[in-house]
Amino acid sequence: MSDDVLSIIPTDAGWQPDRAAADRALVLVERLTPGVVDGVDVEIDMTWHDAVTAVDARFEIAVWNPERLWFDDAELAAVAEALGHAVRQVRARL
Repeated sequence: MSDDVLSIIPTDAGWQPDRAAADRALVLVERLTPGVVDGVDVEIDMTWHDAVTAVDARFEIAVWNPERLWFDDAELAAVAEALGHAVRQVRARL
C-alpha cells in the first residue's frame, strides 16, 4: 500500500528554524490538518536534516496520508509566519 505525504518546507533549501519556531509551526499544521482532531490516522513528522534531502530542504513538516490535497495560500502564510520564513509545499506518493 502506498502513502501520500504533504510536506511543508522552507523556500530556502538550506534554512532551518530554531526549535521554538518549529514547534509553533507544527502546532498550527496539526490544527489545519483534518482528521487529527477527529482521531483519523494522520501522522505528522517534523524533521531537521544534516543535508538537503529529496524534498529539497534541510527542515520539513510532513503530513502522512492527509485528508486534503494542499494547504491554501492563507494557511501557508500562517505557517510561514509561525516559522519565521517563507514556505512551500510538496506532495508525493511513496
